[in-house]
Order: sequence, then C-alpha cells, then structure tokens
Amino acid sequence: ALPAKPGLNAVSPATICPGDSFLLAAIDTGFTFQWYEETVTGMLAIPSANDSFIYLKNQNNYQLQITDRNGCPANSDLFLLTVDDWQVYVNASGPLSFCAGGQIELSAPSGSQYLWSSGDTLPQVLVNSSNAYYFSMLSDYGCPKYSDTVVVTVNSLPYISLGPDSIVCDTSSVLLDAGAGFNYYLWQDGSVDQTFLAFSPSMTPDSADYFVFVTDTNGCANSDTMRCYCDICD
Repeated sequence: ALPAKPGLNAVSPATICPGDSFLLAAIDTGFTFQWYEETVTGMLAIPSANDSFIYLKNQNNYQLQITDRNGCPANSDLFLLTVDDWQVYVNASGPLSFCAGGQIELSAPSGSQYLWSSGDTLPQVLVNSSNAYYFSMLSDYGCPKYSDTVVVTVNSLPYISLGPDSIVCDTSSVLLDAGAGFNYYLWQDGSVDQTFLAFSPSMTPDSADYFVFVTDTNGCANSDTMRCYCDICD
C-alpha cells in the first residue's frame, strides 16, 4: 500500500518578506524525503533537498515526496510560498497640481506604522502646500515598505486690482483695466474684455460696484471689486 499523503507544518499559502526564509517541514517520520519545486515543465526535484525540512526563499509552488521502506512514494499537496515584494504607491484623490486654497488627499495602502515625509503618521494626509511627498510603512505581513514620490504643486492665484474706490463726477467716465495676460475675463455685466468703460455721463448720482473675475493659464481664478461714488460736479 502507498503511504498516506505527507503532512506539512504550515498551511498554504504563506508569505515572507524579501530576504527572509521560511522553514517548511514534514510532520511524518520514518521515510526518505525529496523536495520539489515548480518549473515551466512541471515539478522538478531540488538537488540535495533530502531532509525532512527545507528553508525556502523564493516565491514558488513546492511539494514533498516521501518514500517508505518498500519504495512506495506519496506526494504532499502543493505549498505556495509568496514573497511580499510588491511596490507601494502614493494614491492621490485628484490632480497633483491645483490652485491656492485647494487641497488633495494622499493615501497609502493597508498596513501599519505609517510615516510620511510631512511627519504625519496616518494612512491618509491632506496636503495644501507644494512639496514632494512619500511614506514608509509596514505591510499587512509586517514587511517594511517605501513608496514612490509624488510632487504636489500649488499654483498661486492671479493678482488682479482695479484700483481703490473712487469719487467720480457724473459727467466723467473711467476705463477699468483688469490687466493683460489672463486666459479669461468676466465682468459684472457679462462682458469678457480686458477693459470695461464705467461711470458714463448718463449715470445719476449714486454708488455702484464694478467687479471682474480673471482666470490664468493654470486655471486659477481671482477677482477684484471697485466701488464708484458718483457725484454731480459743478
């Protein structure tokens, strides 16, 4: 009769960290032993692996064959050893370049003992300043991991000034200039030119606010308002 299928001291699959080794052993005694590893052509005997135990370092499927004193063999189930050598990455909740006043969430995968380049120790961090960000951590298998680096760029808001509030005669007009170089202009009346002619002679004595929104090449927007106090002048 064939011997019973040999048992192993560990349950498949098992995971180790890069550079570590794993002790896999037979729980059966009184046999001769031969360990095998999987290749592209099938299971191949590992040279000199004839003990009841073996130290494994490489990710692969392994198998133990036992042979009794009658020369009858039996094979164990396949044992899968995995190596936790997967790269971890910084995950971003949005674009890495955004306008001042915005923020982005950077996150790490499941694990423990996080340490970000910003000094944070949580798996997620909120970022609102330009810098390079990365982290270290322990994986779920206790292996040290070091992430890639992402560069966050916070673009300044465009500078826009229509000048100070003014008192203007009812017979005067003023040309407001939002400045050159912006991608888009929007005035309070819906016009989209760089300049706006305000305080026409037909205006009655009163006050009025004039404002403009501008957008630069980075898609960042800003605005300014100027109040006009109109007066009847001799």
